[in-house]
Amino acid sequence: MQRNRWLPFFYLLLLWPLAGVGLATAGLLSGYWSGSWLLIPYMLLLIGVSLGLTAVLLNRYPLIPPDFLEWFTYAYLPLAALGGIFFGYLVGRPYLDLTRYPPLENVRVEEATDDVTPGYRQFRNGRILPDYSATYTDTGVDSDGYYYSYDYIVAPVVPPGWRERDPITLWVVTGSQELTITDFAAWDGPVQGMVAVRQVGNYWRGVETAVSTHNLQTDPNALLLRLYEQSHADLTAKLWRDMERYLLVVALIGWLPLLFLLWHNGGLG
Repeated sequence: MQRNRWLPFFYLLLLWPLAGVGLATAGLLSGYWSGSWLLIPYMLLLIGVSLGLTAVLLNRYPLIPPDFLEWFTYAYLPLAALGGIFFGYLVGRPYLDLTRYPPLENVRVEEATDDVTPGYRQFRNGRILPDYSATYTDTGVDSDGYYYSYDYIVAPVVPPGWRERDPITLWVVTGSQELTITDFAAWDGPVQGMVAVRQVGNYWRGVETAVSTHNLQTDPNALLLRLYEQSHADLTAKLWRDMERYLLVVALIGWLPLLFLLWHNGGLG
């Protein structure tokens, strides 16, 4: 098949970057919404689609480009899709419950156990008690043979008038590599964050440690809350802003062939 030397201007300017952004968007959403076991079929599907679309576009708008453009042409769409999957999963998925469940704001601490579904919570009358915090340390050897040690730190959140014999309905949780409970207790704002749904067992061991150490009472359905300084609106805006930035980067990279040709030829003509 006879191939033209250069791609048409509109192909370089619009078609290729748009295809990359479309596949990157599909990757972002699949990585964001899917469970971890679904990543492999989504990945294979998007790789197949990206390779098929690459073949269709190259057949419709053929060229024999310099080596840089040739490698870029074949790699751009699959990498945009794969990058979207991993970006959506690693960056977006920790915030998945932001969009899956409606936020509950201005909740009383006494009402924390009324709804234990995941999602965002904001409590209007709670105060964190760092002096009653406790730590559960999980240690072991990972699959690569490396020793690990991770602290799961918890502290109670109580309403006004709380006494030590009153059962605790809300615990805040954090890890050894995050802000400390003391940092959070110094906030000049409401207790707010995401209901902890990951590694709950280790956090509950921290709760059991706090209960036994400080002679406390806890509600068996007490809520575990991972603290955030940002409001629900700010967290959601940050999530979409980060994904939009990835798509912008994909689009800008999609224009590299056009810029390369303009530099290589001194223009399109």
